[in-house]
Amino acid sequence: MADHPAAAQPLVNGWLGSYVSVRQASGHRLAPTKLDKGKRAWTLHYADGFHMDILPVVPDLARELDASMGDPSWLTEKELTRWQPTNPARVRRLVPRDQRR
Repeated sequence: MADHPAAAQPLVNGWLGSYVSVRQASGHRLAPTKLDKGKRAWTLHYADGFHMDILPVVPDLARELDASMGDPSWLTEKELTRWQPTNPARVRRLVPRDQRR
């Protein structure tokens, strides 16, 4: 894991930029039309109005978080000063089934 969330920004920006370029150059019908970079996330835009927000998340390979409730990971917080813990599997269990997408 990058020591500082801001250090991951250029890596992710490069990967996503390459992905968009390759998809567009190949003429793939589902290629993104645009890539926007925000402070801590990116948005891929597609021709049909669909968009996908991408936020870097890294797995807890060092096992620093409690794994008893699912699949803990680290994600960037708004100021990009530290990694903050998250647990998507646990959050999913907390959201009532009828409110899930």
